[in-house]
Amino acid sequence: MIIIKEKLKQLRKYLLILVIGLCSIPIVNAQTINDSLYIDKNVSFWMATTKYDDLNQWMGVEEYGIRRTSDNQLIYCIQAHIPVTDGSVITGYEGIDDKISLSNLSREEVRKIELIAYYGYGYTGHTDIDWYVATQFLIWQVTDKVSTPYPIEPHDSSLTRSSRYDAKMNEIMNLVNSHGYTVSFNNQELTMNAGDVKTLTDSNGVLGKYFEVESNDNVDLKIENNDLIITAKKGFEGTITLNAKENNNVPLIYDGANQKCLSRGDPTFINASIKLNILTEFTSKKVMGSSNSGTYVPEQGAVFELYDNDTNDLITTLTTDSNGEMFIYLGFGNYRLHQIKGKEGYQFVEDYLFTIDENTTKVEVYLQNEKIKSDLIFEKVDAETNVGLPNTVIEIYDAKTDKLVYTGTTDNNGTIILKDFEYGDYYIIEKEAPDGYEISLDKIYFSITKNGEIIKKVMKDIKIINVPDTNSAESVVIDITILVLFLSGIGLILYAKDQNKKKK
Repeated sequence: MIIIKEKLKQLRKYLLILVIGLCSIPIVNAQTINDSLYIDKNVSFWMATTKYDDLNQWMGVEEYGIRRTSDNQLIYCIQAHIPVTDGSVITGYEGIDDKISLSNLSREEVRKIELIAYYGYGYTGHTDIDWYVATQFLIWQVTDKVSTPYPIEPHDSSLTRSSRYDAKMNEIMNLVNSHGYTVSFNNQELTMNAGDVKTLTDSNGVLGKYFEVESNDNVDLKIENNDLIITAKKGFEGTITLNAKENNNVPLIYDGANQKCLSRGDPTFINASIKLNILTEFTSKKVMGSSNSGTYVPEQGAVFELYDNDTNDLITTLTTDSNGEMFIYLGFGNYRLHQIKGKEGYQFVEDYLFTIDENTTKVEVYLQNEKIKSDLIFEKVDAETNVGLPNTVIEIYDAKTDKLVYTGTTDNNGTIILKDFEYGDYYIIEKEAPDGYEISLDKIYFSITKNGEIIKKVMKDIKIINVPDTNSAESVVIDITILVLFLSGIGLILYAKDQNKKKK
């Protein structure tokens, strides 16, 4: 046989065309393996077949197994009606194109007989010689469609078909028909949370023997038998590849010995892939309290909206639990957390922006709500002059509970300034008035409802008017003096009237 390599230089192009045109021997170019074969008469079976030179004349013959000399492995005839020359040197070919050329079969037919040989004799549980015979008959069913040999009982001149191998032939073909050239979960899309472990089982049963995987920083991959164990470590969006191992046991088609033969080998598999999306955990602790007291406690029932910060699309709504916590698993992206509901009297937290990418292991956020606070400016003034009155003592009470929350005294300007007065409803009363002024009986109400407001409240006091004491000695003298003057006045009036009468 002439072996011509395909990769010829351009200068040999026309010579190659000429050689191909003149040569009737198939041209092959793959790696070849030389061996020899021999007939093993300890492996025998009977079949009905036609004569080599007359396909219409059937006869019963005893057939024998064929072994490869290098390892004594049983191999199979491809050409049903052509006898094998015992002890012949044979040349094996690995390449699919060479196999097609040598066997005169299609690519699909070559693949099929290779699978029949793989799942036939030598496959798990298929170890007795009847499996070899069943495999040989199935191969002939593919390679000889005109006058396919069939099994008969020994020396049966009636050439009645024997069912002795039917069950084995059916089992082999079931395996062939269910064969996949890759794992059963090829091209599957899988979403996992970081920290999760998931196992995928290959129902084709080829993962453990024929594939290998490699871990990376984001995901651990491990093969155990026909299980792929995936451990998600951190955020990932992409494809993981299961690489088919290099096939070191390729089935061969042999040329020589007046026959084309096939050896059993492992199928060639194709790489598999999984589209994997590992979500990263976002967790938040929400507390509320006041910097005035320094006390903060978990806030339950706070509601947040989570947005895609690139598109401003609402993704979901999150609510804090009894521990003030909320969590969600997210893919890669830019996000914005926006509070829409919280406990009365507390500020909402500012929008929180964060990003999740391949370097993000986990996002943990501590959110702290402060009480709403405002500044109170209290002024005490004279009711007539509006001049500030110092030394006024006031008390401030919680309007709902009447609990005293503050006591203080106005400064020289009659003012009290209270910073960061916390959310609530209150009232002010005057406890002590400055000297010379009456105590106001009014209650001045105010509310803290918005953060950062400045609330101003004014209370006016009236001056006290001094009235003499009628019981004092000084008062008696004054009263007598007034009486004397009064009587003297009356006397003068009467005297004047009397004089006027005498003149008349």
